[in-house]
Amino acid sequence: MCRRQGMHTRFPAIECGEIHIWSVWLENIEPFSRQLDGLSCDEQERASRFKNREVRNRWVSSRRSLRLILGKYFGVEAGNVRFRYEENGKPVLDHGGGPPIHFNASLSGELLVVALTWLGPLGADVERIGPMPDAMKFAREFFADAEWHALQNLPEASRELAFFKLSTRKEAYLKAKGDGLSGSLSDLILRIASSDPMRIVVDQRSLVGGDWKLYEFDPVSGYVGAIAINTPDECKLRHLQCSTHDFQGE
Repeated sequence: MCRRQGMHTRFPAIECGEIHIWSVWLENIEPFSRQLDGLSCDEQERASRFKNREVRNRWVSSRRSLRLILGKYFGVEAGNVRFRYEENGKPVLDHGGGPPIHFNASLSGELLVVALTWLGPLGADVERIGPMPDAMKFAREFFADAEWHALQNLPEASRELAFFKLSTRKEAYLKAKGDGLSGSLSDLILRIASSDPMRIVVDQRSLVGGDWKLYEFDPVSGYVGAIAINTPDECKLRHLQCSTHDFQGE
């Protein structure tokens, strides 16, 4: 049965077949002690293990933003959002039964992406586009041979963006499957269209079970994102944006 949720004027209901994608810009990050409000004990303990202050504050801000977004959809305080963790470490909502709302989150640079749907488990990935000197070395080691060769044959001006388009799709697919870091990026084979190096085509033979769908989205300038979900239904992506400034005082 299709469910709808949306308890706040700025957080619209998730309609049948929709995937809501929130892009949250991490700006005006509040003092560390203030950010810890609403985080669980294990989240606070994890935050304390970060050695780099900037990285720690960014992670805490993203986690608090995730809780605030999920709380708005369920009409509860951020601190009352409960998670449980599957065997592979993937967090899922623990809300006491009933059809679940599925979510996945990704953080890169100053951008957090949160994807939500009733359709089923999904994976989301976002990457900041920028110089990566070891990109081709990484691709040689972790991508399929055909993908590495295709990247090699691209003009240098196109290679960087194509690399991130490939990697986000692969990461989203692994996260949707629940493989995470234990999975292999070469499990999903992608092809770069010869007519358009920015068009990525999925090799359907590499998909394992079900009706996999992969979507690309552009969250904000300078970033690229991807969504993967296993569902027979056609999906409608609804892109929403905010910043941590919008959450101040909550």
